[in-house]
Amino acid sequence: ETVTVVRRVHQGYGRNEAVVSYGNNIDATFNADTGELISACRYVFNSDEKLFYDEAAAAERAAQYYAVLPVPQGYELCANERFDTDFWTFHFQRRTPLGVLSIYEAVKVTINPEDGSFISCNVFSTKLLDDHSAEDTALSEEEARQLAEAYLERNMPDRSYVLEDIELSVVRPNYFWTDTPESDPAASDGTDTTIMSTPDPDEIVSLKYSDVTRYAYTLTYTNPHSEFADSIKLYIDLYTGELLGGDAMR
Repeated sequence: ETVTVVRRVHQGYGRNEAVVSYGNNIDATFNADTGELISACRYVFNSDEKLFYDEAAAAERAAQYYAVLPVPQGYELCANERFDTDFWTFHFQRRTPLGVLSIYEAVKVTINPEDGSFISCNVFSTKLLDDHSAEDTALSEEEARQLAEAYLERNMPDRSYVLEDIELSVVRPNYFWTDTPESDPAASDGTDTTIMSTPDPDEIVSLKYSDVTRYAYTLTYTNPHSEFADSIKLYIDLYTGELLGGDAMR
């Protein structure tokens, strides 16, 4: 096949990339500055063999691919998504020192479970920033809940949200509820992220992904009185109490 190389910039990550393609069905994407593999795919479905189609055997085959790929090693196999009978994705994630798995330091390996062939892999490599000192005390779940509910009462007094779940997790700050780190009184100086905004002619702001992740409590609230699905998530930094962002579905 003719080999082509395309260079591009990933705007969300602010990353230079090089895509090496072999025909239409096989390619690999690298960080053009470091040479690290970002993703690879082989969309070739031409086997009539039925060797696997079994959870344990397919997981073992995915682990074999993970072990020989040029990707970070030592991650744990923690999930399997089945998109079709011939398209299963196995998730390998890093377990952090506090015992929390991070979806942002992970490798996803997709195989065809019918014949064990490799389909694709995707590498996620946003590093954890854990810069607390020995004197810093982690917030309790109750303290995180109080901070989150104070924010809800201050900013959404007309909505009746009920706490559904709280868990310690690794999150990527997005400042969803405060737009920028500086707009929240408890925010840091923002030096731990590369979140930047560039107004376009219509004054729409585009945010880059944070280049680090943080430990935080993720609090999920739902509105039981809403006619439609209404839930929100708040990220409360484990040590500073800063509102790092979250999500919403309404």
